[in-house]
Amino acid sequence: HFFLSLFTSPSIFPSFLPSLLPSSSLLPSFPLQLARTQPLTIKIKITPMDSLPEECIVQVLAFVASSPRSLHALLLTNRTLFRLSAAILYHNPFEYLERHVADIQDRQAQQVKVLRLLLACIPDTLDAITTASATTNTPLPGFRRPTIDYLSLYNCHFEKLLHFLIIPALSRIPSAAFASVPTLSAHQDQSVSSGQSTQQSHAQPRRLLPGLTGLHTHIHLGLVGHTPQHIHTIGYSIHGLSSLLPLVHQLSRLVRLELYKKSDRREISTATDFILAHRRNHQTLQEIKIKSAGAAKKRRMKGDPNTANDDQPDFSPSIQPMDQSDLSPLIQAMGQPRVIDVSNWADADLYLHLFPLEQCCVLQMRQGLSRSASSLPVDILARLFNAKVLRLPAFHQDMFSWAVGRESTGSAEATLERGLGLPSVTSISLYGLDSHMIPAFADAVAAFHPTLQTLIGLSSFDKPSTLVLGWSQSLPRLTRLDLEGTIALQFDLECLSLCTVIRDLRLNIGRKIPESWNSSLKAQQLAQVSPSLRSLDIAGWWRLPSSCFTETLLPVFQRLWKLNVMWCDGPTVDVLLQFIDKLPSLTWLGIIATQQEHDLVLEQCATSNPFLEIDVHIKDE
Repeated sequence: HFFLSLFTSPSIFPSFLPSLLPSSSLLPSFPLQLARTQPLTIKIKITPMDSLPEECIVQVLAFVASSPRSLHALLLTNRTLFRLSAAILYHNPFEYLERHVADIQDRQAQQVKVLRLLLACIPDTLDAITTASATTNTPLPGFRRPTIDYLSLYNCHFEKLLHFLIIPALSRIPSAAFASVPTLSAHQDQSVSSGQSTQQSHAQPRRLLPGLTGLHTHIHLGLVGHTPQHIHTIGYSIHGLSSLLPLVHQLSRLVRLELYKKSDRREISTATDFILAHRRNHQTLQEIKIKSAGAAKKRRMKGDPNTANDDQPDFSPSIQPMDQSDLSPLIQAMGQPRVIDVSNWADADLYLHLFPLEQCCVLQMRQGLSRSASSLPVDILARLFNAKVLRLPAFHQDMFSWAVGRESTGSAEATLERGLGLPSVTSISLYGLDSHMIPAFADAVAAFHPTLQTLIGLSSFDKPSTLVLGWSQSLPRLTRLDLEGTIALQFDLECLSLCTVIRDLRLNIGRKIPESWNSSLKAQQLAQVSPSLRSLDIAGWWRLPSSCFTETLLPVFQRLWKLNVMWCDGPTVDVLLQFIDKLPSLTWLGIIATQQEHDLVLEQCATSNPFLEIDVHIKDE
């Protein structure tokens, strides 16, 4: 029965096969019910996006998180996407627009609109504005109470970003609008700072706003105090932080403080009181960042004028720091902070020995050198028992020798008993002279090679030393290597073979190349890099011949997603056009060309790889 059903099924065999079947006389005399196959239909059910788990939707939104227009469009889709997209847009809206809107006027206009929207969520402020508008017959669009409480999503507050937005946001509001808006009295400030409950403080008498300063204070208190239990980060001036003391008991999720100093004539005790008051009520403060207004201005690096800019560190020791005020009590008041960022405090190295470093996971210091840095104890970093990320000036060639000695002496059990176990450092960034950096890097790699994921070294472009940067240990987790200056010039490219999972490589060797420089040998060594490499940025006078790009390094280029040769001396546009169609994985390319060459490259890429994004620096013909 089975075989007969197969042979009599026209849906399986072609039309000529029935002639090969036996005649009806040869078939059995008893009746048969021949089965016929039915056509197979597959129904594909498309699952709507909002039925996915929210964890998956959050991952999808990460791809459009840097596009305000895309997130705004998703707000109008459904409730789930509205809730998840609004959390991205409004948790730190002013900083978000600062990063992702390039045009200054457009950015400020959007920030003013957002500030008006958030102010409309504050009942006291909205009532005062509405009353003043009705009294003076002044229409004030944009100050109607919104249906959604957007301010409840707000959890990062930065005073400095709002400083120039408050006046434009309130430009059409009569000054009488805030004349009747009450704020906390001085007696109430003292009661809250002394530890009384919030309910008792609200019963205290209130005073009216004293002019523009009071208006600013009231707006900051309103934005932070609307849902203070949601606030995660506060950025404020050191001397103005005391204005938030009335809310210190309600900031139950405050984790990070970013403080900047306006003037060294005032005391910092009020900010210290705020930190101590918060620690008495909550144990959430773990991160602090300090900026000093008197920090020495960064000078232009000596060497390559094309790579030097004002954002790069100064490697010349400062003779007399401009601001030597001691801000370390702020860090000491934090107890044992996990993150200490003093990269914008010029004289932090003077007081590094006063910092509580035992529980610090992230330590970031200024890019550059000072005379006080050279006087730091060699083993001062040995107190970092939990360090993960270190960003430091290279103050001594033996700054990591304690780690090498700790790793090599004693058994593991004895080390743990003494509490001297090595921290699991994942990222090290050093800045300074290669005479200090190269030995320090060698010790750091020898001590932390099992856990290192990022290595960044930035030195000057002066005359290179005779030291060579290299290591013999395998780096099984290193994914990023970024070297610039003479330290890149002295790097042994053979060590790249020990970085088995590297994905991002940047080498800027500058222009001062020694006579012994062998470009072909360097290209061969670079070609031995791990197949995991996806981003390559080479800059400086490599003097690579054309054959290195079309032959030696071509297998490396074919695996890349990003290639930047914009500041690399060697390849011409004609050479790049020869192999650009052989790079199917490339999504971004940085080159330097004339305007005519630029048009030629775009024309060829439009046909060979339309998805390739090309960044061209136009040079003079």
